[in-house]
Amino acid sequence: MTNPTNAEPDPAQSDLKKLQYLDHAFETTALVPLKKDLFCGSEIVFSSLPLGHNWIAEGGLLTPSSPAGVLCGGATKWLALLFASEEMARALLKNNPVLSGTLATRLQTIAIVWLRPLNDLLPNAKTHDVQIVSEGVVPVYARQSLMDCSVWQPGRPLEVDLDTLVVTGSLHELLSDWTVRRQFGPPLERGSGRRKELNETYYAIRISNATGIEFDLGTGTFVARDPQTQADQLLESSIVCKTIAAVLQTAGVPAYERKPIRIKAVLDAMKMFCVRSSVTESEAYLRFVESGLERRAGALLAKQDVAIACRKFFQA
Repeated sequence: MTNPTNAEPDPAQSDLKKLQYLDHAFETTALVPLKKDLFCGSEIVFSSLPLGHNWIAEGGLLTPSSPAGVLCGGATKWLALLFASEEMARALLKNNPVLSGTLATRLQTIAIVWLRPLNDLLPNAKTHDVQIVSEGVVPVYARQSLMDCSVWQPGRPLEVDLDTLVVTGSLHELLSDWTVRRQFGPPLERGSGRRKELNETYYAIRISNATGIEFDLGTGTFVARDPQTQADQLLESSIVCKTIAAVLQTAGVPAYERKPIRIKAVLDAMKMFCVRSSVTESEAYLRFVESGLERRAGALLAKQDVAIACRKFFQA
C-alpha cells in the first residue's frame, strides 16, 4: 500500500484513504486483516476485547472491504488503552498535553488511546471501564456502512514513559498495581506444593497507596491523613490489621493466608516499606547525642568513631 501524508483524514474520504492512513500510522507489520464476519450479527462489547489471534484472516490482504485490527505487543510494542467512554479518554488527554499528538481511535462507544511505551510492556489488565492491552488484536478499521470504527484523534502512537503520565481512577489503579508488581513481585507467590503464599510486601505497599496509611518512624505509630481536614490521625495497630484482613478477603486471598500470623507479616512490611518521619534532622542528631554518647573523664573521641556510631544509630 502507498503511504499517505500525515494530514488528518477527512471523514468524507473513501474507506481506502482511511485504511491507508492507519497503515501509515501503525506500519504494515502491525495492521492485520480480520475475518469478514467479525462485525456480522452482533456488536463488539467492551468486555470481549482484545480479540484473539484466531480472528486474523490468515493469508488475507488489507482491503477496504474487510475489517482490520492492530496486533499489540511483540516487536511493535504497540499498547492500547481502552476506555468504556470517550469522557474517560478525554480526561487522560487533557491531563497529559504531551499526548495531544498520539493516535486515538473509536470503536463504537469505546475510545482507544495508542502508545508505544519506553518501559517494558506490562501485561494485559482490565477493570469494568478501562483496559490495558499489550497482547491481542484491537479492531481499528471497518467500512463506514458496517460499523463506527474510525480515527478519533489523528496522529501516530507516541513513545512515552508510562511512569510520567498523570492518571486517575481505574487506570491509576492498574498502573499502580503494575509498578508494585514490577518492583516487588505478584500478590501471591508459588509456595510448597500447589499452595500459594502471600507476598507481604506487595500487599503492604498496595494497602498504603490505597488508604494513605503510613508508619511514622518518629512516633512509632501508624498514621493516616483525614481526606477532609488533611490532619493526621493516629491509628491503632489493631485497626490497621482489620484493614489488612478486609483487603485480603476482598482480593480473594486464600483463607490459609489470611490467618493472624500472615496479617502480622503484612503489618511488619508496612513498618519497613511504608514509612515517613516527623523528626527533623536536628532532632535526630540530638537523639543520637543524648542516647549514643557517654561522658567519660579524660576520654578522647575520634571523629571517625562518632561517624560510624551515628551511622549505626540511624540504621537501627
